[in-house]
Amino acid sequence: MATRRVIRRVMIALVAPLVLGTAGCTSVDPLSGSGSEEIESQIVFPVTYVGDPGKGDLAGDGSITLNADGTGSVVGIPSGKIATSEGRPCVEPSGTSESGPASWTKGANMRIEVHFDGGETLLAAHSQYLGSLDWERVAIVDCNNPELPAWYVADE
Repeated sequence: MATRRVIRRVMIALVAPLVLGTAGCTSVDPLSGSGSEEIESQIVFPVTYVGDPGKGDLAGDGSITLNADGTGSVVGIPSGKIATSEGRPCVEPSGTSESGPASWTKGANMRIEVHFDGGETLLAAHSQYLGSLDWERVAIVDCNNPELPAWYVADE
């Protein structure tokens, strides 16, 4: 009986700091509009994002190139209009794909807005542990199907 009490106290002493220390930490979903890190410090320019074969074929053969000066290009990227669905930023698709020169700006909620002649799109970073954002993988969220974003990965 005394041994059980000692074991219980030791377990509480070991587990309590872990539970209390992580109670305020939550993972940030980049698609939910959260985040506080600076985008520019997270990306090594120039960067080209290509369809991520590990995340299905929704991104296809498309690519997005971003330069540090706010210029870039797109190849086979779905055209659309930046919108909001259920309080979350997304892209309302036009049904066409575009290729050509582009420009980009830092948008609200830790997103990158990419603008091109046929429309615009919105990139969201992949969420990491404890809310950090990984700009090595980005998603384009379709307002009509937000559960299945098109994922792109930085081409090395």
